Amino acid sequence: MAGYNRAEAYDLSLFEEQIVKQKIEPIGIKKAPPKNENKKTAAKMTAAKSRTNAAYRQKLRRAFKASVFAVLCLSSLAVILLSRAQSDEMTREIAQLENELKIAQAETVRLNTALNSLISMDRVETYAEDELGMVKAENHQITYINMSKGDMIVLSGQKAVIKKDLTTRLKELFAYPPQ
Repeated sequence: MAGYNRAEAYDLSLFEEQIVKQKIEPIGIKKAPPKNENKKTAAKMTAAKSRTNAAYRQKLRRAFKASVFAVLCLSSLAVILLSRAQSDEMTREIAQLENELKIAQAETVRLNTALNSLISMDRVETYAEDELGMVKAENHQITYINMSKGDMIVLSGQKAVIKKDLTTRLKELFAYPPQ
């Protein structure tokens, strides 16, 4: 604790605001040079004015570039936000449609199962026998028709024309199995 009892003096004037006195002339106001000064002074003044005008134009250019950059940044941010919003909306819509698709598929499975139970072969046979009084045909009741003569085309007022081609003959050959 002995180190805190020092009595040194600090110069705090370094931290005070420094006032700079400089003559500032408004930009863009042209003063006529005094008549009694010589040409060198007038040339110096015009050179100084041209430098200040050039500096002013340069500041304007920088300000314009900064504003254009800010506008571009803000517009790109707006475009990004808009595209994100549209993407979120489309994602929500896709999820809703997928949910509807799953519901429709489940309904299709249910309806197909119900349809298959209604038209099963056992049920059709039972209905035909019980309700309609039908019976199954036995082998001695089955009659086969022989179509070996081929197809006939009858034209009005003319003879019958028999049309036999290779496919017809092959069908006739394999139409009935040998018994």
